[in-house]
Amino acid sequence: FVCVGLDSEIGKIPKSVRLPGFKVKIVQLEHDDFVDDFGRCKGMWIDEEMTIYLDRSRPIRKRRADLIHEVGHAYLDWQALMLGHRNVDAKG
Repeated sequence: FVCVGLDSEIGKIPKSVRLPGFKVKIVQLEHDDFVDDFGRCKGMWIDEEMTIYLDRSRPIRKRRADLIHEVGHAYLDWQALMLGHRNVDAKG
């Protein structure tokens, strides 16, 4: 179900991913900015913004794992929306 943008290179973090019916923006922040906004998290899905934020200072392999984790949250929110549970979010 998840489609990575065709402009992304293998191994690089894409600028967006697509879930059925919507596009999720991916933003990589510098470490200090990320910590200021999100504390000790390694990645963050903000459903109101349809955006995943990642800490750019982490190694690429860890950022890819963080991205997949956050896409999972986005997918669960999408699934809840499709089932009519509009007030449910998957931030747990």
